[in-house]
Amino acid sequence: MGIYSRLSKYRDTPSLSQAENFLTEALADLFNRFPLQIRIEFLVQMLPSSCSDRLRNRCKDGKQIEALTQVSLGVAGFVKRPDMIVYVDSKPLILLEVKIDAALQKDQLKTYSVWMGSKCSGDWPGAVVFLTHRTRAPDGFENDGREGNSVIGVTRTWKYIGDWLVKNLDLNQSETTHCALASDFSHFLERQGLMTDFMTSRHLAATELFMPAYQALRHTFLTVIREIALKYPKSKGGNPGAEFWMDNSYVGWYYLNNSFNPDGSKFSISVGIWFPDQNGALGSDNPVGLPRHEPFFFIRIGDDRQKKKVCELLSKTPEGWVETNEDYSVIVTRAVSQFDADPDVRVQSLIAWAQEEVGRAVACIPNFDSAPVENISEDSEG
Repeated sequence: MGIYSRLSKYRDTPSLSQAENFLTEALADLFNRFPLQIRIEFLVQMLPSSCSDRLRNRCKDGKQIEALTQVSLGVAGFVKRPDMIVYVDSKPLILLEVKIDAALQKDQLKTYSVWMGSKCSGDWPGAVVFLTHRTRAPDGFENDGREGNSVIGVTRTWKYIGDWLVKNLDLNQSETTHCALASDFSHFLERQGLMTDFMTSRHLAATELFMPAYQALRHTFLTVIREIALKYPKSKGGNPGAEFWMDNSYVGWYYLNNSFNPDGSKFSISVGIWFPDQNGALGSDNPVGLPRHEPFFFIRIGDDRQKKKVCELLSKTPEGWVETNEDYSVIVTRAVSQFDADPDVRVQSLIAWAQEEVGRAVACIPNFDSAPVENISEDSEG
């Protein structure tokens, strides 16, 4: 077992996106061990060929090319921490945002592109690389740099990284540190399933075991969300549904009565289960009060269009609820271990808890009792 597998296996897991953080730190460490010319060629291959000459010119006189992680940036009144920034002599060159399967935050790549554009000048406009496995970049992000002035945007995959290492380095040179580590890193990517997007035999075997669990999962959360709708019929503006959400949770949900929605918003009520050790995050840099080391049930109210913050829907945040996703949603949680292990007893307790919490939330919606019921268009954008 190589060093990356050992470190990944025995690392602490204090955050919800630790796998992405680990890959970021491992890649930055490996990059900083490359000889200077290999660092330049790696960066050249990360970007479209249309900007290769400009990138080489920008790097050729650099005395230091270094990758730094989790640098705090002040952007539009918020503190942002992109996963990695490559600097040439302390000046930003390329910003990398790292994902596996987790969703991007609203306008995340656009915000980083604006920041890069403000820091780069002359013949180099700056570049943002979205490094991912299955998460897709938003429409309009890719920019091959042919226009000359706009920030370059490109999507690369972990498979692309692994293939580059194999093709461009002699991974059999075990006596050379960066080659030995690059060999281990490429094997690590393969063992983590990041060198293919398609199902493997292991995935098929896991799916066969999962299918009965999926039916029970769906029945549980459709039952709970329907019981919430029966308790508070005025809250419901759409039919209950159930689905996987953000690759590490499963929810039952319905859209809120449209008469409560601020203009342009599309709020929903959902109840589900979250698995913190999987990829993904709740959209909060400081999720105070949220369980971090065990599965938990949660209730969420949020704008699916991410146009209106919860304070525009609720007169106040109910006690015990936490604002997430830059205040576009609120959430309350309870660890699964706090419920009875018997499935029939557990689901009744889950229903009672969910009804109580939703009741406290809808009590904060102005004119809840007197408003008419208006269904929302479920097939509209957002």
